[in-house]
Amino acid sequence: MILPLWRDHERLAVQCYRMLRHHRALALGPATPLARLERRLLAHWLILAQDPASVCPDDGGDLIHVTRCAARWLSTRPPAPEEVRDCLREHPGHPWGWLLEHLPPEHPQPWLEALTPCPTLAPWRWRMLAHLAVPAPEICPAHVPAAPDEALAALRWGADVPWAPADWFRHPDPTLPPEALGWQLRGGLVRGLLPPSRIQRHEASLAGSAQGLRLLGATGLPQVLPRLLDALPEHPAAAWGLALHGTRAATDILIGALADPRALPHALPAFEAVSGLTLPGIQGPRPLSVPSPQEQAMVWWRRVQRDGLGTIPLWQGRPRGHGTLLNWLEAHAGQNTDGPQLLLSLGLGRPLGIPPGAWQNRRHPALRQLRHDT
Repeated sequence: MILPLWRDHERLAVQCYRMLRHHRALALGPATPLARLERRLLAHWLILAQDPASVCPDDGGDLIHVTRCAARWLSTRPPAPEEVRDCLREHPGHPWGWLLEHLPPEHPQPWLEALTPCPTLAPWRWRMLAHLAVPAPEICPAHVPAAPDEALAALRWGADVPWAPADWFRHPDPTLPPEALGWQLRGGLVRGLLPPSRIQRHEASLAGSAQGLRLLGATGLPQVLPRLLDALPEHPAAAWGLALHGTRAATDILIGALADPRALPHALPAFEAVSGLTLPGIQGPRPLSVPSPQEQAMVWWRRVQRDGLGTIPLWQGRPRGHGTLLNWLEAHAGQNTDGPQLLLSLGLGRPLGIPPGAWQNRRHPALRQLRHDT
């Protein structure tokens, strides 16, 4: 069966998926264009799902392969859990893995049962659970999985999920790999199970990952500032850690970084999030008549201190609170939205349950509900 404009839907589905990969790889970008793109992609996939076997049967390209798999995934006859399991076991990069994570099945139990016997596929179980629309606390074990890869996947998933077992995060395990320990500490901090000082004890290991640097900054502890400063020239997340820190000293360091060509690409968007300014970028020459980013930042900072706001955390140039964070999160997408989302979790005292990489048509209603609840 070939529907009218079938080939156009094939072509546009490939284009939309290519653009989606680009948008989702961005550190920060506008949320509205991404939401429109996701809707277009899903619309094309759902049309092609009416006859997956007819999707470019003679084309073996990678993007066409993704399109063909997505059409079958969304069809009335999707692949069985065992087929997906066997395929991922042989080819870990198969599109089934991405679809299992980002478009998880409505009923997860058969999939969990199929994946459980395969230790190498255990992380996929937790990636799938991150995007479930309906909580399923009965599927969580009482203790953190023992295998390192699965422990990392489980703690990364559970840190920001309200229905993950609280006992996973109550007593941090120093024998965990550093990245897994970082997610365990995060889960404990946002639930109010651990004080910020407990996070600071592990600053050396946390400074090795983007998530860890954001977590250090979110504590607001003055003791972590030297660690963030040391990481700043090379690690983008250190600038965001300073933005999340929110103190006068952190803002001074962030403004100073605007004069460092190595740190400028990271510090500029982080400072713009704090200040609400749009500063000149780093592409091409800057006219001599235009002040440098640091000069403009210093003018803003002097005005802020003159107005008596220099001692309180700011976001978008206003006192930082649930409303200012929600406004910013609704307008932005990308990896760097994780830090402000962490701040919001800490302010509310609970995980938000909005996974990284969530579709915008799920993320936006969740943020609107948070606004209503707060």
